Amino acid sequence: ICGGMLQAIETLNRSEAAHKTILILSNLKEKPAIGIASDLPLQMNGYTVVVLKTQGLQPDSRDMKLYLRRVEYLRRKVEGASARFRIIEDLHQMKEVL
Repeated sequence: ICGGMLQAIETLNRSEAAHKTILILSNLKEKPAIGIASDLPLQMNGYTVVVLKTQGLQPDSRDMKLYLRRVEYLRRKVEGASARFRIIEDLHQMKEVL
């Protein structure tokens, strides 16, 4: 997730896009990556990060708690970088975002 966010930020910063929105379609599990620190500070003023809520979660409350912790971690990271954070339930809500 961190590497993808960094790539998206770099690409959008080079573009002349009027709106900078990053859509994340993931369960938010970070894979350990060599040479990429997930705690790098992000500069995202004017960005919106949208997370599509994962539908494939098991009903196991332990799994749901882990997922909610990952969502909260990402929310704090994004909002700490001066960006807007949203969660949508399904792709039909993308109209509101875009």
